[in-house]
Amino acid sequence: MKERRSPIFSSARDFGNTPDDARVQHPNAFISGRSFALLPEKKTIDPSFNYAIFAFSVWKKSAMTITAEPVPSAADLFNVNGLVAAVTGAGGGIGLLMARALEANGAKVFILDINPAKLEEASKQSKFGNLFPIQCDITSQDSLIKATEAIKNQVGHVNLLVANAGVPGPYPPRIPAGASISDVFDAWWSTPFESFLSTYRVNDAGTFYTVLAFLKLLDAGNRQKNVGFSSQIVTTASITAFNRTAPSGFAYATSKAAVIHLMKQLSTYLVPFQIRCNAIAPGLYPTEMSSPALDVDQDALLATIPAGRTGDANDIAGTILYLASRGGAYCNGMVVLTDGGRLSTMPATY
Repeated sequence: MKERRSPIFSSARDFGNTPDDARVQHPNAFISGRSFALLPEKKTIDPSFNYAIFAFSVWKKSAMTITAEPVPSAADLFNVNGLVAAVTGAGGGIGLLMARALEANGAKVFILDINPAKLEEASKQSKFGNLFPIQCDITSQDSLIKATEAIKNQVGHVNLLVANAGVPGPYPPRIPAGASISDVFDAWWSTPFESFLSTYRVNDAGTFYTVLAFLKLLDAGNRQKNVGFSSQIVTTASITAFNRTAPSGFAYATSKAAVIHLMKQLSTYLVPFQIRCNAIAPGLYPTEMSSPALDVDQDALLATIPAGRTGDANDIAGTILYLASRGGAYCNGMVVLTDGGRLSTMPATY
């Protein structure tokens, strides 16, 4: 008797239209009853069929024909016209920059923030009147549900969620060179336990529950089929997630490492629902949140960035427009560094 092999090729396009005997279970056991469709033309799993060779032949065929495809213009490739997006932590900083970039290029953007005054000012920076403020506390499940209900009542779906809201956490104390282990203990021990936990409460638990709250709207975005590619979650992490020197403190750095791992797990977990998940890991951008990191000798700081400068609006706009458009539609489970090369000058795990 021939060994029954698990097929390695599946069709997301025909997911949901294939008989049960031509499907394989999603590897995540927590998604009960969800499975992948196999080859649509094969109604049963054939133990003698070499799926690896078939997959290679499909790849070979596409590799031979892709050069014949027309080359798109940048205007088409990075077009976000008609896209419906929601950006948390959009009252200022990188969140507002991303929201403005999306809105300026044709998207309808709901900007969420805990601070109503910042939201009001942020909405005034709209180019086409398509920045819609919604006050929301991402650490409150009730607040998240109210926000998603408001969006549902207005448009009924979301194509892109940018889970950007976060806090810096306790900044590292200044410990002089040559300090004793007792000095290190005293400096860090004075940091309140709760301030460490609150960083995780916002940056990790808040991000996770934000994703949960928007799942139905993202699924509705897939069903709407208004942009030509699948719904997506983009989380804002940081290069500190990979930096072994923890210049922004242990709480912030490890919370952002957790955000990246959460994104990677979600990118696998949500495959059956065709919801993608990617992350942006910014380096040093001059914002209110990064001001303590900028309070150092500027020449010494810029010496750690090969680009010789900090990030600006063009850098973050280019990153989010790539991910949000057809240009980035083939990305899932990816971390995009936008740091001017700074991480390459430090001991890092990336």
